[in-house]
Amino acid sequence: MEPLMSKVNLSNRQSPSHPARVADQFGQAAATYQAQATLQRHSAHHLLNIIAAYQSCVPSGSVIEIGCGTGFVTQGLIEAFPQHILEITDLSSGMLGFCKSFVSIPDRQQHLVSFHVRDGEKMQSCSDFYAAIVSAFVIQWFKNPANVLQNWLAQLKPGGFLFLSFPTCHSFPEWRHTCVQNQLPFTANPLPDPALLLQSFTDSQIRYQEIVQTVDTYASAAVFFRGLKAIGAGLNQTEQRLTVQQMKRLIQDWDRRTANRVTVSHQTMFLVIQNL
Repeated sequence: MEPLMSKVNLSNRQSPSHPARVADQFGQAAATYQAQATLQRHSAHHLLNIIAAYQSCVPSGSVIEIGCGTGFVTQGLIEAFPQHILEITDLSSGMLGFCKSFVSIPDRQQHLVSFHVRDGEKMQSCSDFYAAIVSAFVIQWFKNPANVLQNWLAQLKPGGFLFLSFPTCHSFPEWRHTCVQNQLPFTANPLPDPALLLQSFTDSQIRYQEIVQTVDTYASAAVFFRGLKAIGAGLNQTEQRLTVQQMKRLIQDWDRRTANRVTVSHQTMFLVIQNL
């Protein structure tokens, strides 16, 4: 799952809980997410390449994927860990169902792979510790990612691994700049600060870290925002909203500054943490 700008919201009605809204947003967008989430797809491939480098070091035991989405990482995990029990989870039943129908599981592994609706933010300790926990583009939706990661780390076997990817707070500088220039609130959801997250771990626990910068180009700012909404990341976690007129001004000025060729920068962090 992935961050997005806030949608214009003129309603004061009581809303469902935050996890329920996240699940609903992504569940409704499963098909378009699969087709349009290009950044997530490319990042999944990169994360799987990183996992492959540590694959032989993962101890025996269960591997859990938290936030499988439509299965970008899942298929690779099935191929990488043919002897491990794989627990594939997502907060959204819609995403989980799409993933289950999308991936291909060899007959010899059918009994090893299971799918469950699960809230990774509230994952409880269990008696059977995990050999590895894998999570791609999920922790940015958590209110306190550092605490969640410490909880996950405590649920690993000795020598077990956390394999993570997430968009960082240094993403979307062009959007932020346009808001500043127009004296408008920057309504992108808050994203994790990699420097602060790294402080949660010792140097010996951090086996690998990498920052990847990518830039996408869009015909207009409106196309960029529609694309974000299409992949289900339209849930606003901030208390700020743009009026219709403010949103219109933001889009028009961003287009004007870029001659209708809007570039958007993303920063993604990849982390491998080991429970020592």
